Amino acid sequence: WTDRLTLPNLIALTALHGTLTVVFNVADVSFLPSIVPRSELPRANARLALSTSVARVGGPAAAGAIIGYLSAPIALVIDALSYLVSGLFVSRIRSDGAAVTQQQREPVLRALGIGPAIVRAQWLFGLAGLMLPAALLLPERAAPVVIGASLFIQLAFNTVREVNGAAVSQAVIPPELLGRTQTTSLVSIKLLEVAGSLAAGALAVAIGSSAAIVILEVGMLFAIAPMIGSPIPAIVSLSQLDAQDA
Repeated sequence: WTDRLTLPNLIALTALHGTLTVVFNVADVSFLPSIVPRSELPRANARLALSTSVARVGGPAAAGAIIGYLSAPIALVIDALSYLVSGLFVSRIRSDGAAVTQQQREPVLRALGIGPAIVRAQWLFGLAGLMLPAALLLPERAAPVVIGASLFIQLAFNTVREVNGAAVSQAVIPPELLGRTQTTSLVSIKLLEVAGSLAAGALAVAIGSSAAIVILEVGMLFAIAPMIGSPIPAIVSLSQLDAQDA
């Protein structure tokens, strides 16, 4: 509004926003088991993933409309107010952070089971990625359709994997260690994303973009390897973990 936004101010605000986002995301995942019974974690994580997906899809569209009708500063103010409303709702949660006692109820079993769902979602994620190299062989007009379909399918299977994976992590990691492990995981992922982007760019320069895409997408298939020999495929439901604890 006052035309006084400078690049240093923007960088500082972005850094502050990013830091607070990391803190919130870690606390969010770590706090969920204290308000949701373990058997309900997959359903709770699925609902959170659904709301996140809706926000990611609908948010930019709504922002574009608001900017077009009311200007960018107004859109930013509305966005900030939405976070304040969210904070108000979060502040109304009454919990001391202790894990919720397991409810006595029949366990809800999902199709394929939680562990097999994680493994199969990872496998199908890799297979869907192979559509990208295939798009290189298609006519120019058809390639965008195949690329879009590949990314959509990958996003769907990635959501299945993340929802069930988060539920297993929240169920097996002690509540007092959740924050530490989630922070370590998040930082590791971000560092790997940066390293992977740099490596992909270097590979594309060395052998060409098309060849790099083929190699990287084939490499995605091997991401399932650590899961095969782990206890994950044997986890049918979170109630099974309760029985093992007992």
